[in-house]
Amino acid sequence: MLLNAKALSGFNVAASDAPAGELKDLYFNEGPWAVRYLLVDTRAWIRGREVLLSPQSVASVDTEVQKIGLSITQKQVDESPSTDAVTEPLRSAREIVGYHISARDETFGHVEDLLIDLQSWAIRYLLIDTRNWWPGPPVLVGVEWANEIQWDTRTLSVDMEAERIKACPPFDPAVPVSRQYETDLYAHYGRTGYWR
Repeated sequence: MLLNAKALSGFNVAASDAPAGELKDLYFNEGPWAVRYLLVDTRAWIRGREVLLSPQSVASVDTEVQKIGLSITQKQVDESPSTDAVTEPLRSAREIVGYHISARDETFGHVEDLLIDLQSWAIRYLLIDTRNWWPGPPVLVGVEWANEIQWDTRTLSVDMEAERIKACPPFDPAVPVSRQYETDLYAHYGRTGYWR
């Protein structure tokens, strides 16, 4: 199941034995485009700080009640590291929203959101808002087509012509992404699906 990173923000986080906090953000590695940590605010439940949890500690995600269940205890959540303890370069899902898209031939639109695979915690797609450049719905671009993120200029380069992106199959954010839609999308872009 794919879910927008923005939609996940605010989900209640429950340890295996007690409430633990609220999801505030997702930190990811740029290379493999995978969620590395969940940033959880424990202020209302534990010692009052933000901690980083591995996606491997997630036992379930219930989108109906907006709740993330963990396989670890509240004590283990409390003992988890804060953002200060991380030395590796991590990027925030919240931070990348608003970055401009630079295709091979023009710069257009901006990152509206990231679509996360809740089974593997891989980031599968960039949701691009194009309304400032041409009318129509937002579009999806596979993260494997993203060449480079320019953090200083807030730009994300995509290995694709702008016209091809503009002509991709229409995407409705209110409708869950189906495998048939993904198949059509990858066929349009002339790429092999990540699931193969």
